[in-house]
Amino acid sequence: MKLKPILILLTLVLISVLVFGCAGAKEQSSTSELNDQTTEKESRATVAQELPTKEKPMVVDKENGVIKLYAEVNAKYFAEPTRHGVVAQGGSNCDKSILTAFTSPADFHKALVDIGAKAGDNVKLDSLAGTTVAGDVLKVTVDIDGTTFDFSDVVKADPGKGWEPRFGGNLENAKAKNTGCILCLDSCSVGIASNAKYGYKEFSDGKVKFYGKQEILKEDKKPVIVSFELKNKVSRAANGFQYKTAAEVKEMIESKEPMHIVDIQVEDEYKSGHIKGSIATYAFPVKTDEEKAKLDAIMSKIKKDEAPVIIVCPRGAGGAERTYNYLKAKGIDEYRLFILKKGWAGWPYSELSATGLN
Repeated sequence: MKLKPILILLTLVLISVLVFGCAGAKEQSSTSELNDQTTEKESRATVAQELPTKEKPMVVDKENGVIKLYAEVNAKYFAEPTRHGVVAQGGSNCDKSILTAFTSPADFHKALVDIGAKAGDNVKLDSLAGTTVAGDVLKVTVDIDGTTFDFSDVVKADPGKGWEPRFGGNLENAKAKNTGCILCLDSCSVGIASNAKYGYKEFSDGKVKFYGKQEILKEDKKPVIVSFELKNKVSRAANGFQYKTAAEVKEMIESKEPMHIVDIQVEDEYKSGHIKGSIATYAFPVKTDEEKAKLDAIMSKIKKDEAPVIIVCPRGAGGAERTYNYLKAKGIDEYRLFILKKGWAGWPYSELSATGLN
């Protein structure tokens, strides 16, 4: 008879152990997860704050899309002209640049790809003089003693035509020629990045001269940090295109955000319905030269500014994709190009719709 109370007591003890044990395990698991998250955040922050050194000459922050290179000033080009902005030590042009880096062009090329940059690869060794480099536009800055300058501020150009560094690509040429060129000051067939504001061979043809600014770069062998990032980051979908939903375009219209809504529906369909304020082209399906010429007719209008270009086709598919590629090939930067998801067929906002011709 005395066994029954003992069994009850043992049962209660077992239940307590199981309950509190599970709770402790959950608490421990939760704490472990929190620690993992904190470690991950601290790791990302460490990469973002880490600066390159001569021993570790490149730091790539994929989270924020920034590449930082350690480099040193070459004072020779305060007085002598050059076309080389940054060249890696060991390259054949190493002593011909304003800044000497210690990262290989191949590693730098890979880093640009890793942060999502797309190469132009359009300037070839046999390209015509004056050809300008394509590829994603880069933001390039130089940190000197804690002060950050745009790269264009540390270079003097005669004559001055501007600064538009792009990811030229040229990986195979860079490997074959071993020049070490990382950033060239005019369009280049070998440099990984170069300035699209000056055409191919402008320096060698004597049309321009570039110098380093001594008042900023100060002295020979001065250590600096050169940073590269995408000026306008493109978020491509899996199929390689950028999209806007109908709701996003509606919000842009209502907030009066500058944009170009390029409608490619054929004339009858456009008359039946289109987004208010859109540009009629009647270019669908954008396959023939005649249809593409209809896009040429609006090119000057959309090239006047840097506003987004929203492409509207019947269903947001093949015609829109061909328009996207054609506009990109004609020099409209890809960061500006978007396809309206589902096209006109998926536009639900009657208050922002119109019929007839503009």
